[in-house]
Amino acid sequence: MDESFAFFLQNFGSPRALRSVEPSYAVQYKGRLPTKLLDYWIEHGFAGYGDGLFWIVDPGEYEDVLDHLLEATPFEDEDDYHVVARTAFGTLFVWGKKTGMSLQINAPHGVIFPDRGSAKRVQDTSDDFALQIFFECITRESADFADAQGKPLFARTLKKLGPLEEDEVYGFEPALGLGGKASLASLRKLKLVPYLDILAGINTPRLLENPLLK
Repeated sequence: MDESFAFFLQNFGSPRALRSVEPSYAVQYKGRLPTKLLDYWIEHGFAGYGDGLFWIVDPGEYEDVLDHLLEATPFEDEDDYHVVARTAFGTLFVWGKKTGMSLQINAPHGVIFPDRGSAKRVQDTSDDFALQIFFECITRESADFADAQGKPLFARTLKKLGPLEEDEVYGFEPALGLGGKASLASLRKLKLVPYLDILAGINTPRLLENPLLK
């Protein structure tokens, strides 16, 4: 285990809902995703961390819904993108072959946060190094979801609804894009990919630029 992933485990703890990954599956993504990430898959599998707050996922299961989310956005044909991680509430972390960890998609709010400086960081260092930086920087706080009053929801949702399975998400009903409220009372356990597909169909995601990510 390298130091970056060890630091990540210090922050998020042991995995749950662990699914092992065969080397023969990981090798299909060689050259498209960082070798370091494929090593993480083989060593640690696909799993949830932080009691299911943050998940390392199988990108093959998100191909269609990612295409749907990026449809009619500037990123639709810009890179070879893959979802590599997600949160309990359906925020997706997306790796581009050329641009690195360059997209964060907050699906419940229908917002894409592009990291315009990610491609340069990959070019100046390596995709493995850029990936390690991501795992060192992700925190429980940044992976959580705020309610309408700005208060984090995960701990309260976990207590109320119980832990998630690998294919589940804490989703808002009705969806925020249809007038739902970002509140504990509105959250349900839902099947992840169908929920994301519904959100993708509500509106084309808006782009919000972070001036610190340029």
